[in-house]
Amino acid sequence: MSDFHERNARRRRAVLARCADVPAVTFAYLAGFLDGEGSVMPDQRQVYGAGRRHRQRHQSPTAIIKVGNTDPKPLRLYRRVFGGTVRREKDPPRAPRNKAMYTYRVYENTSSVIVEKLLPHLITKRPHAKIAQKIYRLKATLSPKEFLRTPELYRLVHRLRLLNSTKHLGARPPIQPPALRRRPSARAARAIAAYLASADVRLVSRDRAARLKWFRVRDLSRRPLERLQAAFGGNVIRKGRAYFYSTTPGMARRIVKRLAPYADTERLSSLLGVEK
Repeated sequence: MSDFHERNARRRRAVLARCADVPAVTFAYLAGFLDGEGSVMPDQRQVYGAGRRHRQRHQSPTAIIKVGNTDPKPLRLYRRVFGGTVRREKDPPRAPRNKAMYTYRVYENTSSVIVEKLLPHLITKRPHAKIAQKIYRLKATLSPKEFLRTPELYRLVHRLRLLNSTKHLGARPPIQPPALRRRPSARAARAIAAYLASADVRLVSRDRAARLKWFRVRDLSRRPLERLQAAFGGNVIRKGRAYFYSTTPGMARRIVKRLAPYADTERLSSLLGVEK
């Protein structure tokens, strides 16, 4: 067993020992609260070693558990049984809430125990919990470097995304791991190069502690950014009325290398912050 899996197993055993003496009626109550007020949702933004400059970084597609309510007492019961954090959400600046909103959120080592303990009592979230359990069991057999090269893991994450939001994800293709992503054709690369030449491209600091620079594109339209994501990976998020595409410095260097025949390499490298 690697150090990575041994560390996760140790954390999981600590959570299991924490809830060993909890009565079954408490698990039934927490399962009903999760059915009504919680969600079992995918998360692909976890990065191992993000705060250390000289440690290799790995994206980790996984499932997390989030429960929200205006009454913090049930959320504190979750924290007392399983651990985790309960935070008060900030009120929207233009439309403040009548009551404060509290959120309980846990990640892989704790959420795997929650799924195991609450699955027999779940009804609405049972399909979500079963897929999350498959994700946890599959990841227990993989090394961090294999997360990005396992199609089955990405298929499970995509199925969980469809269960959580079918309206805008139903027509989208499944998420593909980078190892199986097709290389963009010459026509697509030429179109992307022309788009980047006219788009608002800038560098922003995503992690001041690690001094990491992330390549980011801003646009009011989402479709061209999704084309860029389909060709090179990365993330597309929405903030206000604008959409942002961001990726890592390593992928930014690959973008420069792929688009070199179709764009001004010096200008593109300066925009992406790539050193020659």
